[in-house]
Amino acid sequence: MPETDDDRTVRFSLTNLIQMWRQTLNQDAVVEIILSKCENWFLIWIYLNSLTSLNYLNSRDEVQG
Repeated sequence: MPETDDDRTVRFSLTNLIQMWRQTLNQDAVVEIILSKCENWFLIWIYLNSLTSLNYLNSRDEVQG
């Protein structure tokens, strides 16, 4: 069964969209933003873990104290 023009148009549009998405991901600015956000979340995680550890140590000292 021969392809219709609609099928080719949809495939062409999808191919262009994927290509634009890849080009966007290859840009240094996008990579820097993603890494920056990961670093921020990592720092928040460290901070929250330090609070949890301090609370644990304080509660342990109160029980022993």
